[in-house]
Amino acid sequence: MSRQLAEGIKTIEFRARIKQEEGKFSFSIRSNLDRLVAEQMKKILSGEVGKARAELEKRVRQKAEKYRQELEKLIAQKEGEIRKRIDRGEKELQKQRRKIDKKKQEIEKRIDQEKKKLEEKAKGKIKDIFKKF
Repeated sequence: MSRQLAEGIKTIEFRARIKQEEGKFSFSIRSNLDRLVAEQMKKILSGEVGKARAELEKRVRQKAEKYRQELEKLIAQKEGEIRKRIDRGEKELQKQRRKIDKKKQEIEKRIDQEKKKLEEKAKGKIKDIFKKF
């Protein structure tokens, strides 16, 4: 990190001032070094934070992938179970429909038989009525 910091600083400006008044010396130095260091540290830390974020996101995706695969497996299993139930229900429905159709045919056959009997009785009664005339 210190290497990156040093490499990022291109120009350091210094201003030095020496002053003598009435036998008193005053000395001051000003530079842009603190600002340059702060800016470079900000860049370095932003990069490190970005790397850390990318690493964290990678780890989270890896963990999430594991759970996603487990979830997909569970979904497939439950889907299979549901499909089996639906198939059983459809088979039962077809079985019940066949029973209903069979009963319907039996009832229609009995209705036709009763209808024929009634027609025969009616013909017989009509013949009896005509015989009386």
